Amino acid sequence: MGVSDYIPIQSDQNNFELLARRIQTLVDAARKNETAERMTTRFRRTLERTTDAIYAADDEWRVEYMNEQMAERVDRDPAAIIGTTIWEEFPSIVGTELEERYRTAMETGEPTSFEQRLGEPFDYWVEVRVFPDDDGMTVFSQEITAERERERQLERSETILENIHDVVFVLDDEGTIEFANAAAERVFFQPGSERATGHKLEAVVGDRIGTADRERFVRAVETTLDGIQGDGGPRVLYDADLQLDVTTDDAEQTYDVRITPFESGPGQQVLVVARDVTERTETSRQLQRERDALRQLQTVMAKPDLSTETRLQEILEVGCQTLGLDIGIVSHIEDSTYTVEAVHGPNADIVAGEQYDLQSTYCEQVVREDSVCSFEDAAADGKATHPAYRKLGLESYLGVPLVVDNERYGTLNFSSTEPAESSFGSLERTFAELFAELVSAELSRRRDRAELKRQEFLFERIQEVAEIGVWEYDPSTGELDWSDGVRRIHDVEDEYVPSVDEALEFYHPADRETITTAFERAIEDGEPYDLDLRIVRRDGVVRDVRAWGERVDSSTQEDPVIRGVFQDITDRKSQRREYQELAEEYEALLDTSGDAIFMLDVDTGGAAPDFEFARLSPEYEAQTGLSTDDVRAKRHRRSSVTNRAPDSSRITLAVSNDVSQSRIVRS
Repeated sequence: MGVSDYIPIQSDQNNFELLARRIQTLVDAARKNETAERMTTRFRRTLERTTDAIYAADDEWRVEYMNEQMAERVDRDPAAIIGTTIWEEFPSIVGTELEERYRTAMETGEPTSFEQRLGEPFDYWVEVRVFPDDDGMTVFSQEITAERERERQLERSETILENIHDVVFVLDDEGTIEFANAAAERVFFQPGSERATGHKLEAVVGDRIGTADRERFVRAVETTLDGIQGDGGPRVLYDADLQLDVTTDDAEQTYDVRITPFESGPGQQVLVVARDVTERTETSRQLQRERDALRQLQTVMAKPDLSTETRLQEILEVGCQTLGLDIGIVSHIEDSTYTVEAVHGPNADIVAGEQYDLQSTYCEQVVREDSVCSFEDAAADGKATHPAYRKLGLESYLGVPLVVDNERYGTLNFSSTEPAESSFGSLERTFAELFAELVSAELSRRRDRAELKRQEFLFERIQEVAEIGVWEYDPSTGELDWSDGVRRIHDVEDEYVPSVDEALEFYHPADRETITTAFERAIEDGEPYDLDLRIVRRDGVVRDVRAWGERVDSSTQEDPVIRGVFQDITDRKSQRREYQELAEEYEALLDTSGDAIFMLDVDTGGAAPDFEFARLSPEYEAQTGLSTDDVRAKRHRRSSVTNRAPDSSRITLAVSNDVSQSRIVRS
């Protein structure tokens, strides 16, 4: 469209000014459109790069957009979801609180945010932010399952700290109290007074501790903090044990104080745990038992080469010694079958692998109540008629649920044929739970190792059977990793680690430039390749190979890597060449033979072989007056053809000097 379409063709000054203004308007509009397109493109790239999972729906709940993070989370193809309603695509959220919140946001037009646990098939926690508008809504979400689990663990730890009777302080490197549990507040503060947090510990204890004890405590804290090296060397942990006399409102008490360094964020801190040891005999025995158990467990868990069975045996042995009981059992429970997974009990008539009915064991109560269960005297507790008492004579028992990979596995339990010397209190229950966590971790590692071995076995077998291997190249480091299958194809030793240049040198000189170019394009442009090439092995043998590679994002590295598959296809190539040579021989036979010959294509896909004429020899055409075009695709149905053809890729010839007496000859 020209200028004359907008203004009259006159030389009037006003018309030129009008033209200039309209041109300026068009230029401004074009710039705005360009800016809008640029901003739209930038916004879309931002949405794709964000860590949030994002999707948008219109006012009829049809999905209009979904970024890659959201697509990966729900395991869907965005292109297949666009245009479908969220209720059709995700029926599991229909009728849930999530649907109610979405509908409320759309009805009110008010943004909202909340945390929500999604059930099957997703089974995770998300933090959701919903932004409605006139055309629909946009949803941003982040998975927070790990954060929720950490919160639960933190809440559990805080609950334990708040409920134990020991005095617990956390001090920074200047001696300021960063945390004090309820027991510490009770000992050093009056009810209703200010909290200890933020004060110097020396000021809090004041005259309740003598001068000499206070100086010993300060030196111990300083020595503990100095035990953490700050030069990047190995960490040396120094634990200090003190006994301090503390004057309380009720009386003078003696506390056994343990000072341990730890880090929880920036800076160095010490954990101070003080236990009332006024009743010295019993309390000292408990402390010694605790220390011995923790040291023994640390020794057991630090051994790198123990099998799962041996490690479980040693954990059970430490548990029996700590709790003063004779028998320790790790059980696996499926339905009502109780299987002894591991057992420690030199004098017990119980062996690993033995099975019982769950109802005949004390662990039935643990499973039913899903909690720690114990008793010190079975007869006094009314269990004299219980099958476990009648058959095994178990007088005392402490059992705890065993969970592996967030699924109920069985129980960890300790028992004895004698009544317990003392009652099972919070300390013993805490120990049982600690042992259960260690057993659970070990069983989980065994499961992971078994699965890894299974996958490695299958991977190795696939590589051997299919003569295939995989490789990975990291352009940022220049490291090239070959699987055993790739090494076998190249006929190199198992320990051989090639550079990229060395790997390319294996290719046939005539193919080297092709693979080099394809490899460089994959790195620079992300262009995948799939090529049939040749390599020259270490022994000089030439092999046909299929080389495939593409650039992919790595889950463990920031930069993309090149991954690919390498397959030996020498036999397949050789077979193709044989077929080609055979076909060429038949072609020559047809052209030069004086016999009447016809060639048939054979299809064995049906119940009986089916034949179609493919070509006639010149002599056959001369005798019959037919041409190849006349008979091509016509079916051959002579009743004398009774033998099945091997397959449709084989060539069948009918040969005769006299067409009326033709016969079938298979090559």
